[in-house]
This record gives sequence, C-alpha cells and structure tokens, in this order.
Amino acid sequence: MTQEPTAPPGWYPDINATGTERWWDGSRWTDHVRTVPATAILPPGAVKPNDYLVWTVLTTILCCLPIGAVGIYFSVQVGKRWAEGDLAGAEQNSRTARTLAIVSAAIAIVVVVAYLVFVIAVLGTSSMKPDVPSNAI
Repeated sequence: MTQEPTAPPGWYPDINATGTERWWDGSRWTDHVRTVPATAILPPGAVKPNDYLVWTVLTTILCCLPIGAVGIYFSVQVGKRWAEGDLAGAEQNSRTARTLAIVSAAIAIVVVVAYLVFVIAVLGTSSMKPDVPSNAI
C-alpha cells in the first residue's frame, strides 16, 4: 500500500471563503484562517514617484518646522505605498509632499520679507527724527 503524496504544511486559499487562506498542517485542514494580504501589481513600466524627501527635510530645517515635518511624513509614505504596489497612493503622497515643501518655503520667504520690511521701517523712522537745535530752548 503506497501513501499518496500530500502538500507540505502551509497557508492555502480557502475554497469556502474568498479572500482568505486556511492552514494545512500536512495531513488535515485546521481551524486557523487568515485574510489574504492585499498586494497590487504595478502596471508595466510604472516609475516610482519622486518622494521630495530632500526638499521636505531642507524646508523643515531651514524654513518652517511644523509644515516641513508633515512633508517628511508624506515623503516617507511614498516609498511605503510603492512597496505595497499602491501606485495611486504613492503619487498622491508625492504631490502632497511637494505641496508641503513649497508651502513651507513660501512661508519662510514671506516671513523674511516681512522682517526686512519691519527692520527698514524701524530704521527709517529713527533716522527721520527732526533735528532740534540745542539753543532753541
């Protein structure tokens, strides 16, 4: 009497529940079930979107910390979404990271210009004081 070959132990698609796998222990099906991990297949020729990580780090350090820090988060999410096969999510996070880097830089420029205008105004008004002759009193 020969023994029929069996599949090795492992997770196999569960024919009773779509999107799940059931554990085969090598001799019988067990009660252990798990959801199949979702993995998307990227279209042929898909290119990883730019994560703008360098720009978000620079704008965080040199410009606007709160907005730049959020930009770094979205920059990192580009790589994570790409690794998961989520091209649309990676592209959305890329656009968000780029926007936050631009906003952070723009805020810094506005603050610097406002500061320069303020300094020029203060220095300009201090030099415009009328000269009062000392013998006028």
